[in-house]
Amino acid sequence: HWMGQLSSARGDFARAEEEIRLSENLNPKSSSLQVSYALFLRNERKYEEALKKLEHALAIQPDYPTALQGYN
Repeated sequence: HWMGQLSSARGDFARAEEEIRLSENLNPKSSSLQVSYALFLRNERKYEEALKKLEHALAIQPDYPTALQGYN
C-alpha cells in the first residue's frame, strides 16, 4: 500500500486507489491497510466508503487505535 500512498502524494489518485486495492486483495486482513485506504477515501471525500473501511479494520482488530481515531 506504500505505492498507493506515493501515487497519492504525487497527485495520481486513480493510480493510488488502484495500488491500494491491489494491496487489499493481497492482504485483506490487514487493519493498517484498511485504515490507510479509509484515509485515502476520506481525502477523496468518499466518506461512506471510508467509514466501511474503518469498520472493517475494527472488525479485524477491535482495539486498533488508528482506526478508532478515524471516527473523530
